[in-house]
Amino acid sequence: MLGREDQRIGEYFIEQAFPTEEEERDIVNALERNYGMTENELIRVCNMSKKALRRSLMFLMNQGVISGEYRNRREYVRTTNEYRFQGQHYDEVKRVKRAELEDLSAFG
Repeated sequence: MLGREDQRIGEYFIEQAFPTEEEERDIVNALERNYGMTENELIRVCNMSKKALRRSLMFLMNQGVISGEYRNRREYVRTTNEYRFQGQHYDEVKRVKRAELEDLSAFG
């Protein structure tokens, strides 16, 4: 049986698993204004932590909205693919994960 603290920790990780719309839009907008930006440049321009940036980059790359290119250094660029925030999908996955957390809590 999960205690209250375990449930709070589980909820924290569920919430932190997905980028926010603002984080994704900030990156997309920055890359639309500047061709080829490094992580450090994006962190500075978008004013976000490295963890939040990397999480958002991963989701945006999986959607094909941006790509990472290697020249002398790894740079991220905006592709021509349309950007749409996948909030409904993220919310559905969170719902499933919360149900799994509840199931774990019911054990015992």
